[in-house]
Amino acid sequence: MEHPVDIEIQPSYDGSVNLILNDDKNEPRLINSGFSIYENRKVRLVKRDQKEATNFYLESKFKNQTRLKKVVEKIPRFELLDVLSTGQLKGGNYTFYLKMADGDYNKSDIVAESGQVSIFRGNYNSINSISGTLLNETTDKAIQLRINNIDDGFSNFYILYSREFSDLNGVRQYETFELTKAFEINENDLTTNSNNEKCYTIQIDGTEQVNQISEEELNIEYVPINSVKTQAQQQNMLFLGNIKSERTEYKKLQELAYGVTVQLLQNTSGVG
Repeated sequence: MEHPVDIEIQPSYDGSVNLILNDDKNEPRLINSGFSIYENRKVRLVKRDQKEATNFYLESKFKNQTRLKKVVEKIPRFELLDVLSTGQLKGGNYTFYLKMADGDYNKSDIVAESGQVSIFRGNYNSINSISGTLLNETTDKAIQLRINNIDDGFSNFYILYSREFSDLNGVRQYETFELTKAFEINENDLTTNSNNEKCYTIQIDGTEQVNQISEEELNIEYVPINSVKTQAQQQNMLFLGNIKSERTEYKKLQELAYGVTVQLLQNTSGVG
């Protein structure tokens, strides 16, 4: 009785109804009714044609499936497998980012970031052939990455990346993109690494369809939400009020980060 449930009704894209629930105790939840009304006010069950329908809830995945704010249960990691001479990537330094998504393509926040991958002209087996590029100069390179410990509770994921390069005057430039098409997580495409983690291998060769995004999208400060007391809808937007946000865990991680010493190691026996 101390935590009455506040429910907002929201129409979904397939004619069914979403129930958004908050009670000032638990994190926000979204549950789809699965039903829609058609002619003569008859009701029918809507079947979503997906690998795993987002309005069909499994007990083992119920907690994650019903979260209003999508959160991963596993922390994925990028691993660079190879830079191949089979692509059309522009020269520069690339950094990749990962967002998970459900069957309706509702995205999570950025959950993984790679290290920098340098794309240049030439062959790393022949040092004399290597040189940098200017502006939008294209190379013959492609990047092969493996995502370790991927959360297979999601159906899809999106890749974003930033590219640092120089213009014709040698001035540093920066641009960010998101691949338009999501990668679908199929069981047949997953492998297992030595740590018994589920992994997914991708290749970026520069021919992908992309949308340019602003740099700010990679640096959004997301607020962790533990509970919400009130909510309202206006102009197709949901507003949450009286939010409780527990930042204790983030403060602990910040304190640990202050104790980390970073060192640069260089392999003098190879190219770099």
